[in-house]
Amino acid sequence: MSVLVQLAAERTGFHPVSRTVFRPPPNVDSALVAFRRRELPAHYAQVKQVVEAGFSHRRKTLPNSVELAGLAVRERAVEALNAIGRPPETRAEALEPEEFAALAEAFR
Repeated sequence: MSVLVQLAAERTGFHPVSRTVFRPPPNVDSALVAFRRRELPAHYAQVKQVVEAGFSHRRKTLPNSVELAGLAVRERAVEALNAIGRPPETRAEALEPEEFAALAEAFR
């Protein structure tokens, strides 16, 4: 989820909120977070599919996750990763949000 949010918006503010302002006081700390929308990447729907495929199978490399999700065969995923300068053993959590957009473009 955080990858998609980072592609759609940028954080503009973060303000801690004391637990004492709530009744009853929670056992967690809180914060107000402000966001500003940014222009969505081209083909955002496809980027979303790649992100979901990448994170849908824990502890799997991206080519394996993409194949298991039915988005592309493993060899095609390896080619797409090479196109963005990443090795085949890359996992989804290693990519920056902008790299997911580039990866989705490489699948096109």
